[in-house]
Amino acid sequence: MTKSRPLAKPKVQRADPNPTHATRSPGRRNDDEPSAVELTFTSIQNGIRQGQFAPGQRLIEVELTESLGVSRSSLREAFLRLAAEGLVEIIRNRGAVVRQLTRQEVHNLMEIRQALEGLAAKLAAQNIKKDTNRAEFRPVARLWMNDALATELDTFMFENERFHHAVVEASGNSELGALIEKLNLPLFTFQFRSRAGLNYRVGSGKAHRTIAKAILAGDADGAQSAMVAHIAHTQQLIDNELVNLFPSGSRQL
Repeated sequence: MTKSRPLAKPKVQRADPNPTHATRSPGRRNDDEPSAVELTFTSIQNGIRQGQFAPGQRLIEVELTESLGVSRSSLREAFLRLAAEGLVEIIRNRGAVVRQLTRQEVHNLMEIRQALEGLAAKLAAQNIKKDTNRAEFRPVARLWMNDALATELDTFMFENERFHHAVVEASGNSELGALIEKLNLPLFTFQFRSRAGLNYRVGSGKAHRTIAKAILAGDADGAQSAMVAHIAHTQQLIDNELVNLFPSGSRQL
């Protein structure tokens, strides 16, 4: 069972209940300024992505309202948005709890990820010559041309997410990007990151090199095949670890 860690206090901008910008009327919020609910939602979302809030951890209202400087109503509305995104669950008599994926959910997500990210890599290769795609993708791809990123876990995890995001961006298909984002991969990433050992990281880096070279060469089929093989290899590793990582039928709360 996953142990809850002490509640983190993310460093975020506290919501200003009485903004005083001279360019707007008193008591009226500028449409470009994030609301207290939006700031709260983003803060907790980032906390989950960065591992500040552990899967299965209960989000305590009194601590969050104090640390974020927001009202309880704003916090509860943010919880509802987070629940709609699949990042937390609202449980009776417990409140908001960071969602923890089951073994079957992880397996299903990885199957979907193969198809979607394989398509993203194919489209990225087809569109690499359009607009500024090559100029924007090349700096991210260049980081993976050696094994340096494999040495430090946090750097690897950050750059790994950035690489996959860059592939989606180069695909030019925003709807595809939204679907991939909906997979809630940050949740899974946090739960799996402690198992991403050096050998896995080195192998993943080599896969990224193959994918990047195919995309930059405009090899759509090669890019798709390399991405599918990369995700499939990761899925195989995950399948071997699922017994240790996740419960058989229910979430660990």
